[in-house]
Amino acid sequence: TGNNTQQTSESNEVTINVTETGAFSLLATGGASPTDDLNENISMNPQTGATVNFTHTLSNQGNVTDTYRINLANAAGDAFNYDIAKSIITYQKLDANNAPVGSPVTIANGGNIQLAPGQSATIIINAVSETNTPRVIGNTGILNVTAISTYLAGKGQTATAANTDTAVTVTPIYAITKSAQSNL
Repeated sequence: TGNNTQQTSESNEVTINVTETGAFSLLATGGASPTDDLNENISMNPQTGATVNFTHTLSNQGNVTDTYRINLANAAGDAFNYDIAKSIITYQKLDANNAPVGSPVTIANGGNIQLAPGQSATIIINAVSETNTPRVIGNTGILNVTAISTYLAGKGQTATAANTDTAVTVTPIYAITKSAQSNL
């Protein structure tokens, strides 16, 4: 005790190699569970040309900046389709602490979202129903959403994440008002 002599020693050189890793997720956040691949039974007005919003979260879980192509497609075997050309995709980038990065951006079907490692994007798809498909209450329309990683595709790895969005037509809510007028 009481000895304050500092000891020094030398070591061999240490080299650390960090391998580039691409990883991402696409989650449907508007359905029964915010952590799965389904936005199910989202209510929609039965009127032709009506819109419905589907929400998703795209996250870059790798250690490289990556670009993701977002694609929308109608599913077969449902009661009505969406007008893909008129549907709008808007996203807001978020940093690792979920703070907004920049302003919301709108892209078309097939557009790209670039995310740095740890970033995510909240995606809102404003899907427009086709005007030539008659619908009745209880019909469903299914929209397939995919995100394709440019980095992983370039490495020949699995590069696609997919979600399924389902809207169901519901009875609109009507407000009935009563009034009386006297002509005396």
